[in-house]
Amino acid sequence: MHTRLLIHVLRQTLVLACLFSLWSGTAAAAPAIDEIQSLANAGNIQQALKKTDDLLAKDPGNIEGRFYKGLLLTRSNQLEQAEAVFNALIEDHPGLPEPYNNLAVVYAAQGKYDQARDLLSRAINTHPSYATAHENLGDIYAKMASKAYNQVLELDDDNRSAREKLSLINELFSRPEPLETVAAAQPVPVVAATRTEPAPPKAKVAEAKPPEAVAATAAAAPAVAAEQPAPGPVRDMTPTILAALNDWARAWESQDVDKYLAYYASSFVPDDGMTRSQWRAQRQKRLSRPGFIKIGISSPEVTMHGDSHAEVEFTQSYQSDTYSDRVRKQILFSYENNRWLIAEERSN
Repeated sequence: MHTRLLIHVLRQTLVLACLFSLWSGTAAAAPAIDEIQSLANAGNIQQALKKTDDLLAKDPGNIEGRFYKGLLLTRSNQLEQAEAVFNALIEDHPGLPEPYNNLAVVYAAQGKYDQARDLLSRAINTHPSYATAHENLGDIYAKMASKAYNQVLELDDDNRSAREKLSLINELFSRPEPLETVAAAQPVPVVAATRTEPAPPKAKVAEAKPPEAVAATAAAAPAVAAEQPAPGPVRDMTPTILAALNDWARAWESQDVDKYLAYYASSFVPDDGMTRSQWRAQRQKRLSRPGFIKIGISSPEVTMHGDSHAEVEFTQSYQSDTYSDRVRKQILFSYENNRWLIAEERSN
């Protein structure tokens, strides 16, 4: 991606904020919510999903549980299921802006920018002071413009005007943050819906005014966090991860298509709505066509998400005989088959 997107899903790295809570058995469900949070913080997304399903089996209307399910599904790239969860929340609670915003993030992760734009507009119509939706809407427009200019350059590589405009967008978003996803729950760092904090994708804590009928839960929720066992120390694999990052860049630079593609995990999902086969064909073409490629990596920052996931944010420069750019990129690495492989990739 070429602007501030999660996915996450749109990256997306999610630091979730306690913006509001609705009465739906919340006090009784607080211990279960705390357990879901602990599992999510440790990167145990599938276990957190199971606990969420257990909670909703007993209390189907629990809004915190429903939000967590949508966010965890987004984190695990089950975007169609996440879409269904947030659509149901919108149908049941049309006056809340957060479901519109979160569904927009899911659509953006699928490259459905028109739908994402419309949902963010609905969120703003619901609550005009909802700053998160306003900023996300601006990012969607920037992404749509970036995509359009890239398409122009695909058709006309000598179009100087389109190249200058694309360069301006890249410069404006040289140090972006992903689309913000928010939840009706306690702050949950979720790995990519997640830092011993969450992955992927860093999201800002949004400040949105809750509906009048909503009561804050910070004081009401039982303080059970102290009873949870402290997570063990996370191994710092920074040198190994940076070595994998540099090897990936060298494979790209040497235009070794097979070696380059081997750095992507089997779970990797391309952005812009492409299938895996379409993405592979596109990458093969873009690696093979230039006369030369030079890749520069600077200012890499590694954040561990448990022992098997890590997010790397860095500035990437690209130069070939036909094109050059400079973007801020986020890559989520997953440890699979004794290797660090790319599970998610976002550029802005």
